[in-house]
Amino acid sequence: MPRIADRFRGFLPVVVDVETGGFNAKTDAILEIAACILCMDDFGRLKIAETISANIEPFPGSRIEPSSLEFTGIDLDDPDRNPISEREATQNIFLPVRQELRATDCQRAILVGHNPAFDLSFLNALIARVNYKRNPFHPFSSFDTATLGGLAFGQTVLARAAQAAGIDWDESSAHSAEYDTIKTAELFCTIVNRWKILTGFISKTTSTSGTVIPEFAKHISGTSLRFPVMLINGRFYQHHGKSHGGPGYLLRIFRDDGTAHKLHSFPYPPPPGVIIVRV
Repeated sequence: MPRIADRFRGFLPVVVDVETGGFNAKTDAILEIAACILCMDDFGRLKIAETISANIEPFPGSRIEPSSLEFTGIDLDDPDRNPISEREATQNIFLPVRQELRATDCQRAILVGHNPAFDLSFLNALIARVNYKRNPFHPFSSFDTATLGGLAFGQTVLARAAQAAGIDWDESSAHSAEYDTIKTAELFCTIVNRWKILTGFISKTTSTSGTVIPEFAKHISGTSLRFPVMLINGRFYQHHGKSHGGPGYLLRIFRDDGTAHKLHSFPYPPPPGVIIVRV
């Protein structure tokens, strides 16, 4: 089974977003924080495992710019807001992150954010204020979905990148920490998963010998394995001999769940840009 610890060099990606009272991490209040812990399915695809969010009580002496409240739509006097202390919010997020680190054999969490320098600066300032001693996050490394969105879709604004990726977007829900975190997580997972399909990315734990990749074998128990299986652009194919239409391969393509789909004629040598990995 693919391991998330092998995908990002021992890092566990955790998507974080903060909504604040301004731009200065040392003086301005954190008003909302949310985190999405990511996991990996049996096919090595990323998905959201858990989402944690909290409204936070501004720390004593902190600044809150009226323009920030107008932008985020946060109402500090809302009776349903129920803010908690910075320490409690930190514990509520860091405890499940640390538990997931142990469960996945990851060494450290890495913050995923949209323009994450902002979120990471506020997170580090929060950790310093509450004197939290067991920070699971790397203090300066991060993954930036603004950069990844620009690379993958030509869009650096979160809403536009999400829509370009086919992700639903509700503008009326935007700028809350929980909503933006979920959409950032969906965008990150989409880009990483499409990259896997495009390149046929295989982690170091994937077998490169035998007739079938181990994590794939359990899904094709009813299919003949007397032909080798290949991974082409992230999809599994089974070689069924030469194509009757000319030189090339006659391959059986499998759906993502491992069930046989159809025979497909594939030329040999492969066209430019096609990656074939024999296993």
